[in-house]
Amino acid sequence: MDLTQHNFAYYLPWLLKELTQSYFVSIDFELSGISLAPSSQIPKIQTLQERYLENKIAAEKYQIIQIGLTICNEDAANGTYNLRPFNICLSPIVEQALDINRDWTFSSLAVEFLLGHGFSIDALCKQGVRYLSRSEEQEAREHMNTRLNRLDTWDIQDIDQVSLDFLEEVRALLDNWVASYQGQRRNEHLNIPPLPRSYKAQQRRTLPRHLSNQQKYLVHKVIRLEYPDLKSQTRHGYVQVTETTAEMNRLAIERKRDDAKKKIQKSIGFRWIAEALVGGDLTSLEPSTFAPLLAQAENPKFTLEELSSGLKDCLKENRVVFIGHNCFTDLVFFYHHFIGKLPQTLEEFKLLVHRVFPLVIDTKYLFTYDEDSSNAKSSLADANREFAKVAFPKIIIDPVYSKYAWSESLHEAGYDSMLAAILFIKLSAQLHKEGKILNNTKGTLREMNIEIANGQPFNVQDLFNSVMNGRSKRAQSRSNDDDDLPGKGDDGKDSDVWSPEESLQSLAESATHAVADMVRNGLLIPRLDSEFWDVYGNKLRVFGTHEGVVDLGEIAREAT
Repeated sequence: MDLTQHNFAYYLPWLLKELTQSYFVSIDFELSGISLAPSSQIPKIQTLQERYLENKIAAEKYQIIQIGLTICNEDAANGTYNLRPFNICLSPIVEQALDINRDWTFSSLAVEFLLGHGFSIDALCKQGVRYLSRSEEQEAREHMNTRLNRLDTWDIQDIDQVSLDFLEEVRALLDNWVASYQGQRRNEHLNIPPLPRSYKAQQRRTLPRHLSNQQKYLVHKVIRLEYPDLKSQTRHGYVQVTETTAEMNRLAIERKRDDAKKKIQKSIGFRWIAEALVGGDLTSLEPSTFAPLLAQAENPKFTLEELSSGLKDCLKENRVVFIGHNCFTDLVFFYHHFIGKLPQTLEEFKLLVHRVFPLVIDTKYLFTYDEDSSNAKSSLADANREFAKVAFPKIIIDPVYSKYAWSESLHEAGYDSMLAAILFIKLSAQLHKEGKILNNTKGTLREMNIEIANGQPFNVQDLFNSVMNGRSKRAQSRSNDDDDLPGKGDDGKDSDVWSPEESLQSLAESATHAVADMVRNGLLIPRLDSEFWDVYGNKLRVFGTHEGVVDLGEIAREAT
């Protein structure tokens, strides 16, 4: 499914809801450039620190321009995995009113590559979803407060004589208009300059027929500083002045503040999803965002605020399992563009990534576990062709998200994220079962034993139990009690809400013999308590380096 700036607001609550129930999320990026050595240079084997600094420089120079996001749910009872792929172009444009400038850099090699795969830069700018990083949001709020709280003063030395003469004429107009009210009716407003029919009578020779932006600025400033009982509004070519009071001015400033906050909230855009992925702060996301969810509920026993709070709590607890293919560079770009400033050392970066993504699976590492950099077939497409004829685990594509059902769309981020999800499911299950790579085959999704699910009646009420109980469908399998309030049981205390350790139990449901048997037979992917993940989890393949692998640290498991 393509998300654009036109449908993003509608689908945002549904996507966030899906994340609360996700088994894992696979992510892929298309970038406006990467760090490349000149082709004339002999390739040099780097250290991981050198490669990290190279990626850091690239992330600070280039942009993420397209994001693929595939959300996966597991039906352990039936041994199936349901995929929902999203494709999102990320606009480089920032709302002009926020007074933030973002430099936009494209590598010519990247442009040539992307255009060769059907990418539209025009669509990126016109339809792409906008976003603000955390630092850009903070900068926008500081600009807002500065504008609304500033104490203006005149610095006569900075004003030229022509402008001083202009201000004298403006003051004369204002003084005459204010003085004309002596218990008698007068015009409700004053136009500066006066309209043409009154212009001749005024004989204001220094006032032009149409004000420049600089002249409008001077009119607004003189009124703001010297006429507290008046207010000014910009019109086409002139400024209109009306009466006001201190209370009206206060309310006007509050309205401006509210409007500015709404613009900032709207401009955060895709970063709401990024915050949800890392368990970030969603407190400022308006409850009204989730109104479409509540509208679909049948006789809900909860308010919009309760639904919003419950969803946000679930998103904070449900720390997703991050799946990517060759994702070291993607993680560097993700952190810089949404979370914060990149540190100087790889060791510091590893700690930061491990904090926001406790479990990362690099399918390139899985696919090349016993290989070295001479392996020529480690691309995402090649890896999936190796597993095209593997029938299990069973994978289905939700019919609403079946854009990629009939043809390949290589190097479209949504398609590549779906391939990464498929590869992870098949590869992890087969490696756990057999410990070997199968023969090379090739095919479309149909030939790869990926089904398009039949459309089923959709009952939105089914989506709410987990959120209003503060737990996912996986957690619900351990308890059948459904409460009305988010995260609360009948006694008013917290019910079966995920702990930070339990949040990684997306792969840990091995309590039943049936599930354990399915895992052993390659029908389900290994559970988190398997030693399999001590070998494959939190390891990122980085070819062309001496070390070859970035180790992000141990996997957190639920305390026993």
